Amino acid sequence: MLSQLKVIHAWKIQTTNFALIWRIVRYVLTVGYVCVDQFGGFTKQGFFGVFDGHGGKDVADYCANRMSEVLLNLLKEASMKGVEKCLEETFVKVDGETRLLDSENTGSTACVAFITMENKEKVLYVANVGDSRAILVNTDGYQRLSYEHKATDPNELIRIQYLLTLLIENLVVSL
Repeated sequence: MLSQLKVIHAWKIQTTNFALIWRIVRYVLTVGYVCVDQFGGFTKQGFFGVFDGHGGKDVADYCANRMSEVLLNLLKEASMKGVEKCLEETFVKVDGETRLLDSENTGSTACVAFITMENKEKVLYVANVGDSRAILVNTDGYQRLSYEHKATDPNELIRIQYLLTLLIENLVVSL
C-alpha cells in the first residue's frame, strides 16, 4: 500500500529548469524510480518518480512501473478534471492495485513530478505520499515543493486524528 491514508498534496509552480529534476531522480539511491521523458509522446512533457519501499521492494517496483501509465490514461480520459485531480486519482488507483499484490506488510512512499506546458509556460506539478519530499534545486538555491506525512508533524497529527474520528464514526454507524 502506498499509504493507508491516501493523502495527496499537489503543487503547481512555474519553473525554467527541468533538467535538475531529471538529475535528482536519476541519481537518488532508492528502491524504485521512473523517468519518462517525452511523456505521452509530447517533447516538452516528463514524468518522474521516486518510490521508497518499506518492508521490501515489491510495492515500490510496482508503483514505479504503473504510476506513469495510470496518470497518462487519466489525463487522456479527463482533460477537464485538471492535473491535480488526475494525480490524486492516480495515487488512489495504484494504491488500490497494490492491495492485490502479496504485500500485506509492505508499502512504499512516493514522490512524483509531472512537467508540462500550459499556455506557453513550463509548469511543474508535484505530488507525494508518506515520508517523501520534493525539493527544486537551481543556481539560486532550493525550494521545498512538498511536505512529508509524518506523525511528528503537528498538522499531520491533526489530520490523522480527524481521519480516525471519521473512521470510528463510520464504524459505529455501520454497526
